[in-house]
Amino acid sequence: MSFRENILTASVDANPTVPASSDEDREAFRRFAAWGLRALGADVRRINGRLEALLPSPQNVDVRRSRAGDQRPEWLRSPTPSSLAVALDTDTNDADAVDAPPSPQTLTPRSPQTEWIAERLHSLGTAINGVPARQPASAGEIAERLLPAYRIEDGRIRLSGCSLEDRAFFRIYARSPAGSRPQRFVEWTIDADGRRVDAHVAAPLGLDDIAPMTGRPPDLRASAVAELTNLAEQGATAAHGPLEIVGAALLWCKWAAGRIRIEFPTTCTEIRFSDWAATLEPPPFVCPETDVQSHAIGITDDGRIAALEEIAVCKETNRRTLRRELVACSTSGVLALAELVEACPITERPVLRRLLATCGTCGEQISPAAVADGQCQACRSLAVALPSDPRIARVLGEYPALDGWRKWRIAETSRCYVLVGTRLFKRLLVVLDRATLEPRRVATGGRLRKTWTIVPPEQWSFELGQREST
Repeated sequence: MSFRENILTASVDANPTVPASSDEDREAFRRFAAWGLRALGADVRRINGRLEALLPSPQNVDVRRSRAGDQRPEWLRSPTPSSLAVALDTDTNDADAVDAPPSPQTLTPRSPQTEWIAERLHSLGTAINGVPARQPASAGEIAERLLPAYRIEDGRIRLSGCSLEDRAFFRIYARSPAGSRPQRFVEWTIDADGRRVDAHVAAPLGLDDIAPMTGRPPDLRASAVAELTNLAEQGATAAHGPLEIVGAALLWCKWAAGRIRIEFPTTCTEIRFSDWAATLEPPPFVCPETDVQSHAIGITDDGRIAALEEIAVCKETNRRTLRRELVACSTSGVLALAELVEACPITERPVLRRLLATCGTCGEQISPAAVADGQCQACRSLAVALPSDPRIARVLGEYPALDGWRKWRIAETSRCYVLVGTRLFKRLLVVLDRATLEPRRVATGGRLRKTWTIVPPEQWSFELGQREST
């Protein structure tokens, strides 16, 4: 069946499965009229539901002297844009017609103007090639669409290859046979595989605003066009009942694929993209260090490219590194490299080593927040240890000579045990590593004096006795 026969002959009957919608039909017809007039060379604008169309006179024709060579209809011969209302054949109180200026040209699916558009389109071919009016059509436009979304610190960004491939959609415009009620006007779009493309997909691709294609279209066999016409017709009639095709279009949407290159003085990385040019969005950079997705990108001092929000500066060294490698000091709030920070054995919160205080009793390095009157919290909170205390049992098992001390008080931190034993006139302070029970400090003092005398490490064995052999 030829295109001309499709215009004049009803398609195979089918029971409609989609209820009629006059708003949808009117919009489909409005898009057909705009597309058809553009395909015929007219400048068309949509203004408040109406169309303004200006079809220039044919070249080499002096319309002031003779109209013999002017093939334009009377309603398009105005030197200024013609205002066209759009309505369905069954409209009786159409808002477009009510608001129209005196004696407007009104297009309906079966008006003479529509017949003229359909006939002229047929003279151009079976299916008119068109493109979305708003889609990017060059690598430069793709760059303008993508690159401004990125923030590159101390580097630069550019496209590193971009290909644009035309991919076809196929659309038919069809109307109900004469005398049918309700009167329908249908726009039916399919992809190259014959699958229906609904408005939710078509609108983002720009298929609701089609412009004529400039230049040579991609090659497509006549048999392929005939097959697409048949598939579209079958789908439309199955959904809406008998229809007459009044126009068909091959819609070429561009598929964009390429790479975005991000360059720093010593290294670089790339972000790949592929999507429809009309819907292409700047893809995020996926940080290889943290998996964070971002459009802000930077580099550490040791040459690692990362999401900018994952990079921070060590305030102690001014070194740029990953935020996860820095620790906030609980005393000063300063971010610093982990190697410059130590966890307080009492508060277990990180503190810059240079800010750690020394307990006057146990000699441990601790947070200033855990010190009062020169003593750490552990040394201020020694508690009496019963003989059954497993900690005391463990210590005496390691140092049997300490069993000669009558009374023990004990405290512990995350790193050590602090023990104080007493005799009649003497006290013994022993600080042991919790994990190994290795001595960290030994001191002696009198029961009536608060001060301690530090025992040198070479005398620890004398005070503690010989460790049990392992």
